Formats: sequence, structure tokens, C-alpha cells
Amino acid sequence: VMLNVSISRKEPGTPGVAVAGAVTAQAVNLNAQFKGLTLREIREGDAIYYIGDVSIGNDETLVFTIEATPEGTQTPLAVRFSREFS
Repeated sequence: VMLNVSISRKEPGTPGVAVAGAVTAQAVNLNAQFKGLTLREIREGDAIYYIGDVSIGNDETLVFTIEATPEGTQTPLAVRFSREFS
């Protein structure tokens, strides 16, 4: 499974402006087994995103926790979500 994370700053009149930052992510299955997940930064033109991949088993549910600290800030933004893969 591939995880793609991007950070954008709200700018009037735009859909948002890409921002670099420090991004970490982890994935855990429902058996509390940690799945290794390393993100790498990709830059293409004005786009900046962070991509990582993790292996999954059949019918596995993963809980992802992502923290991103945009450049120029000190407060991390966090999101947590789960996804069932079948």
C-alpha cells in the first residue's frame, strides 16, 4: 500500500500552496503489530509530497498516524485514520 501525504497552506484565490515540512507516519494493524513506514520527499515543479509504502496481508485493517510540521512552524498537525484492505 502506498501512502501519499501533502501539506498545503490556504491562499485566497488558490486551491492551496504546497509547503515543505517534517512528516512522519506509522501504521499499526488491529493485532497491535507495528508496520515499518518511511516517507521520502518528492518535489515536482510546485508540488511537494511525501510518499511511503507498507506491506499488508489479506483482509488487514491498518491504523495510520501521521504528524506533519510545516516549515516555519513549531506546532505539528496530526491525523489518525484506519483503512481496511481486502
